[in-house]
Amino acid sequence: MTYKEALDCELESKKMLNDFPNELQKPILYLLSLTKCFSLKELIEQIFNFVRYRYFVSEIVDVALEQDQWLKCRVLAVHAPSDQKVVERNHCTPTKKSNDNNSNSGLAYYSYDVELLSPKKKT
Repeated sequence: MTYKEALDCELESKKMLNDFPNELQKPILYLLSLTKCFSLKELIEQIFNFVRYRYFVSEIVDVALEQDQWLKCRVLAVHAPSDQKVVERNHCTPTKKSNDNNSNSGLAYYSYDVELLSPKKKT
């Protein structure tokens, strides 16, 4: 790799870091500090699997009011379900075998407080 190619690569990396949402930087860095991985691939996979069905405080999200109406919102608070609620809800719903971490961990029972930022045009 030439000096010019390395410089271009660094500039591109800095641009990508600047494009990463600020509201996700702290949670992701915190998760990185908790993981014990031996490979970068394993680290990325663990972080991805943890965050893919979760929303974080200050994150900007699109919320569906109806099928054709989406609103831009900011997450204000995350409410985890109690263990008892997860057990109660799992007893009321049929169990399905899935490799998806979301199915058994109670992630579907989390609730969020959001703040409306601006309406999004109908799609």
